[in-house]
Amino acid sequence: MKVRRTTLFRFLALAVFMFLVNRQSLFTGSGANDSAAVARLAAEGRFDEGSYGMTAFVYAMIPGSFRPILVYLIGSWFIFYSLRRLHTNVHGAAMLFLGLAPSILTVATFQKDLLLVPFLIAAAWSIERFPKGIALIGAVGGIYVFYGYLFRDYYFLILFFFLSILAVRKLALEWKFLLFLGLVLILMVTPVSVLQTLQGPRDTVNYYRLNDPNFVGARTAFFNLLPIDGAWSFTVNYVYALIRLNLAFFLDPGPKELFLELNILAYFFAIITGLRSSSRIARNAASLLLAHLIVLTFFEPDLGSYIRHLASTLPIAAIPIGEYFSRRRWRFVLKSQASLGREEAQSAA
Repeated sequence: MKVRRTTLFRFLALAVFMFLVNRQSLFTGSGANDSAAVARLAAEGRFDEGSYGMTAFVYAMIPGSFRPILVYLIGSWFIFYSLRRLHTNVHGAAMLFLGLAPSILTVATFQKDLLLVPFLIAAAWSIERFPKGIALIGAVGGIYVFYGYLFRDYYFLILFFFLSILAVRKLALEWKFLLFLGLVLILMVTPVSVLQTLQGPRDTVNYYRLNDPNFVGARTAFFNLLPIDGAWSFTVNYVYALIRLNLAFFLDPGPKELFLELNILAYFFAIITGLRSSSRIARNAASLLLAHLIVLTFFEPDLGSYIRHLASTLPIAAIPIGEYFSRRRWRFVLKSQASLGREEAQSAA
């Protein structure tokens, strides 16, 4: 029996994930910090510590012998769903590469982002199942509201930006300009306390990390450039974070930074090609990816955390990436010669 190369890509990605489970320390000194924090909170019965506390509650409810099985099940589901449609060898290689970051940072231990995976897969499925209208908004909105209520309230903000991007896509240029002016006005009148809530966590987290000589994994951590005292400083800090998070390799070159930078470029590629696509489904997926990126830039404290959260959206990013490769012929295509011949005959006719 001949095995399709698409299947080989999937099983290779799965094998890589299986190898990386509980082996993050081979690649990152802080990879297991979140899972250790969850286990500690569960042991202490501290379930009121925000998203960590809720994850610890789930952790405590699951028998210890079943936790590793759950990690393998959710991680395998994540890999297979993200690589469920591969069109070419180049597409397969790209998705295999993009599966590395979440395999290292996201789905290889029992941590917050592991429990996020089912919600994001459900969102990706909803985008493909409901390409337009109230059904799309209701499905994705319901998923994000439910997850935001249980785990991370900033998912309400991601949903807000997603709905805003959907609306902006339908507006004429002059209305887009007026909307931009309206957003600037809203930013100008937003209370400083709200702005500090959005950007302050970066300084809070990094204060201890950057001032502790024994802390491992703060190589790309940074503080806000200015004290958060108004719209101007908030905007400057946001632009500064955009540069520090998305151009880290060019600011501090290194092999790890190169790996993470290539991941970032791939997600920007998915957003840009998706928004420009003729496919409504690809545009919707790219809009949700962009909403994630906008919100993560508010508070992410370092490059590793940024990539961990961004990489968890791979099931959604797979939609515009797959649509791009489905419309372009690359060398070493995985389609059979017979199917290619039929396509050429149909196009000639």
